[in-house]
Amino acid sequence: MKQRELAEKTGVNEHTLSALVSERRPPSMEVAYKIAHALDLNVMEIWIYKPE
Repeated sequence: MKQRELAEKTGVNEHTLSALVSERRPPSMEVAYKIAHALDLNVMEIWIYKPE
């Protein structure tokens, strides 16, 4: 799925998705759940906590 398609499916801005993909920012809980739901995955299957 392309970022544009994911943006349309989730209602999340393409610029936000780009920042998440490039790891420039972490997702909010709401955005994480929207993306996971759109991809039919569990949030923990997409994001793993990495302490700095």
